[in-house]
Order: sequence, then C-alpha cells, then structure tokens
Amino acid sequence: MKNPANHLKDFFLAHPLARQKGILAAVSGGVDSMVLLQLLLAEKKEKDFRLAVVHVNHQLRAESGEEERALRIFCQAQAIPLFAVRWQADPAEVKRLGTESAARTFRYRFFAEVMQKEGYHYLLTAHHEQDLEETLLLKMIQGTSVAHLNIAPCQPFGTGELLRPLLGVSKTALYQYAAQHGLRYFEDATNQATLYRRNRLRLQVLPLLRKENPALGKSMTRLAESSQLAEELFEEWWQKHRRTEFPFSWWKKLSSAKQRYYLKRWLLEEAADFQPNYEQILQITQLLNGTKPQGEVRLNAALRLVRRYEAIAIKAISNEAPHENQCFSVQPNRWQKLSATEWFGFFTDPPRLSEKDGTVFEAPLYGTLPPEIELRHVRPGEVIAKKPGHYHKRIKKTFREHRLTIEERQNVWAAFTPQGACLWVIPWEKSYLSLPGETDKIMGKLLYICKK
Repeated sequence: MKNPANHLKDFFLAHPLARQKGILAAVSGGVDSMVLLQLLLAEKKEKDFRLAVVHVNHQLRAESGEEERALRIFCQAQAIPLFAVRWQADPAEVKRLGTESAARTFRYRFFAEVMQKEGYHYLLTAHHEQDLEETLLLKMIQGTSVAHLNIAPCQPFGTGELLRPLLGVSKTALYQYAAQHGLRYFEDATNQATLYRRNRLRLQVLPLLRKENPALGKSMTRLAESSQLAEELFEEWWQKHRRTEFPFSWWKKLSSAKQRYYLKRWLLEEAADFQPNYEQILQITQLLNGTKPQGEVRLNAALRLVRRYEAIAIKAISNEAPHENQCFSVQPNRWQKLSATEWFGFFTDPPRLSEKDGTVFEAPLYGTLPPEIELRHVRPGEVIAKKPGHYHKRIKKTFREHRLTIEERQNVWAAFTPQGACLWVIPWEKSYLSLPGETDKIMGKLLYICKK
C-alpha cells in the first residue's frame, strides 16, 4: 500500500511545478481532500510556495454549513487563503443536466474563475485510486472510446493546469494517513445512497470485482495508462492530418475506425459548442461513404453537416421560408430583369452586346418561335427534349452531369414554351430546337446576362 506522502513527492518529481505560480487545492472537507491539503501544507514547509484553498458549499445537506465553517477555521489556523462560494442551483440547469452534473459544472467554473482572478496556475484535486475505478466503469457503461478511458493526472484547465496527484493512492491509505495525523474530516452520508449510479458501482459492483481480482486498482491504473498513451498517439496523428477543409478523398481511404475518429475531431473544431454522439458519427460516416453525392445530417437545432459531392461543410440551419419559384412571362424583343445582376431576353433581332454588359449566354432557336417564353426555376421531374419525338432527358441528370449542388440547382433558371416544353436550362443544357434544322435558319435567340 503506497504512502500518500511518498506518492505526492514522486508525483512532484515526475511533474515539476513552477511553484511561484501558485497552487489552489480543491477541498470539500472529506477525507480525500483534507489529506491532500495536509500533504501540501507539509510540502510547503520544505519548499515554500503560494497555497490557497477553494471550496464550494453545494447546500444539498444539513451538514454543508458545518463543513464550510470547519474548513474556514482550519485555513485560518494554517494562515492560508480560502475562496468559498455557495451554490444557488438553477432549476433549469438541474433539469437539463441532473443535480450531480449541474453541481460539477458550477464547481469547476468557480475554480477556473478563482484561478484567473487570483493568479493561481495549478488546481489540485484529491481524486484517488477508487475514483479512477469508478470513472472507468462509468465510461464503459456510458460508452466511450479507448482514448478517453482514463482520468488524466495532468491536463490544461482554465488559465493553468489541473493536477490529480493522488490517483495511485488507495482510499484505505488515505483513511490511515488521516488517522495517523489526527485530521478532522466529514463523511458525506449521500455517498451511501444507491440512488446515484456512481454510488451503486462503488457499493455493489466494485466489491464483486475486487473479489475476482484483489489487485483491481492496479489493473485499472494500467488500463488508464494505456488509454492515456492511446490518447497521446491519436492526438499526434490528428495534429499531423488536421485540415480546416475536410479532406474527403484522403478520408475515404482510411479504416472505418480512423474515419470515425477523424470525423469527430474535425466536428469538434469546426462546429462550435457541438459534441457529436456516436450515432451521429455513424450517420455522417454513412452519408460520406454512400453513393448519393449530396445530402445532409442535422447536428443540433442550429447546425447541419452538408455534403455536396466531395465538399463537406458545417452550415447553419436557416429559418427562412422555402425558395420561392418565381415565374416571368417574357415577350419577344424585351429584356426581363430577374434580379439585381440578371437579365433575360427573347429576340427575333438580337441586340449587340459587349463584355461591359456582363457575361452573356445565348441559345439560338430554329423553327417556329413561341409567342412568349415562360422563365422560372426547374421543378422536380421536369425534362428537356433532346430529339424530336419521344427522347427526353431528365433535367436532374443534367444537374448531376455538371455536379451542381442542391443550392445551385434551386437558383438555375430555365426557359419554357407556354405548353411547358423546356427550351433551355440556363446555361447548362439546350433542347433540340437550338440545333440546326433543315433550313439552318436561326429564327430567334434566347439571351441571358449575368453581372455577378
């Protein structure tokens, strides 16, 4: 059984601290955090450094007030600063996250605020071997990747670092140390309640596992270390291959596991405040590996992932009304303004145009001219005649041939006769009426000008 004091010294040797930056100890008043505080006080006598305590009174138990008062007295006696706050639970947040998660979110938010405001670089918590066992089991039950199957002994946090120096120390060793040094601490009675999943694991599941393997703590520690190594290797791989623009062709060649990992990391960086779940990752992977060249997956209420052929992007979900299919009846020899940058005309005697007029597209017409042209956007299922008779081509096929995105398709103009025959999908496809006939005489021209 490892002595907590020796373990802390070994931890500091392995993770040297810039002691002038200050250490903030998170102390609840329980045996774990009181032992950590006592160890830091002993270390402070040998190597002077700035030390303070941070405490959150969650006001969930009648004893909470007494615990806060006892900690204040202890800190005053040791002449160390105490930063304490009382949690005023937000009912909406508690309903959304649950009491435990909401309390934890508030707790660490407060810790980060104190670190920044008071200038402490290190936050130390008293997580120990049993916490590691519980956390690993929780993550296995909830479902997580091997790279996250651990509690990191060190990690960035707030404006500094979060350290967990007691991860390899057993709960029994902490109790023994507290007894030897006459430490006063409080036991949280709710830790014995099986209402919470973590408590059930601690009280019911872990004892059974320890019967199967008395060295369970060491086994879990090795598993966590392997997970930490996997996380570091994954991070190196990600940093090497990360791209702002999604590398579709390269991504398609990866194994399915690497595809899912890369996709998750890319989403975390590109989609602000979005945490993808496993089902969403699978859904997006199926979209990107599928045969359909276009599609999208809703990420949350505000964002969607859009595939347009090999282009992948995160876009906002628009609350605008669906695209209005405008329709113009264009008379011969007149210009029709379509938008601030677009004009369309139907001429028997076409005007002369130059580059300064904009980009000009034209479709000659042979044979009998229609009395007017109906100009509008393409509707689902419409076709364009490519030969006299019954050979018609779906306009959707034209869109696919030119790899137009869904958004681009919605903005394509098409010219139709009053009877609904498509003459020109501007500027992508012309009907057979724009091909020379027996007379080879052009009877008129359709003109489209774009100044974009």
